[in-house]
Amino acid sequence: MGQIMKFHRHPWFFNWDIMPDYSANSYDDMTDGDREVARLLRDIGWMVKMKYNTAEAGGSGTTNYMAWWALYYKYHYWADMPAKWDYNRIVNQLKNDKTPVFVSGYAKRYERGGWILKWYTYEEGHAYIIDGVQEMTRTYQYECMGKTKTSKLKDELLHYNFGGRDKEYNIWFSRFIADIPNSDESTDLITGKKFPNFQYNKKCIYNIHPK
Repeated sequence: MGQIMKFHRHPWFFNWDIMPDYSANSYDDMTDGDREVARLLRDIGWMVKMKYNTAEAGGSGTTNYMAWWALYYKYHYWADMPAKWDYNRIVNQLKNDKTPVFVSGYAKRYERGGWILKWYTYEEGHAYIIDGVQEMTRTYQYECMGKTKTSKLKDELLHYNFGGRDKEYNIWFSRFIADIPNSDESTDLITGKKFPNFQYNKKCIYNIHPK
């Protein structure tokens, strides 16, 4: 949420100008910009009724609905209510509106109940943003009837920002992710990179704009 609000520089009562795009300072070395980022995130946590906890105890969290509610009613944004993951809708928003998409998902899913009444529970959730799209062209060479031929295949990469202070959590992935059930990470079949695995019950908040 904070990243999206920084992108739009809204509402007015935060000092967006001094906020750094990236910082790895410790508490003892915080700049005024770092403190303003902390003020923003503290305020968001209060608005979405964030439940704080240690990583060992399951981490901190809230709901997609509370994120939407805070954006719409407290920070004065237009935003669609949380909806299912839709790849084409995400790409269209990135290409046409050029605005980031709020996304959330879970790493693990467990089947409950029996064959008559069945449901799922989820664990290890995370919220992140997708804020870019670019086209990638792959070139293949192959032998055919004694001749070397070349073919090209175009694909799209989405830019994922998973948060955290390390820039390694800012990375491009294709749509071809080999999901391993209940694993901590999967593999991008195109780029060969490891993908943080939040594949279950994915929800998005589309069309976030200041009112």
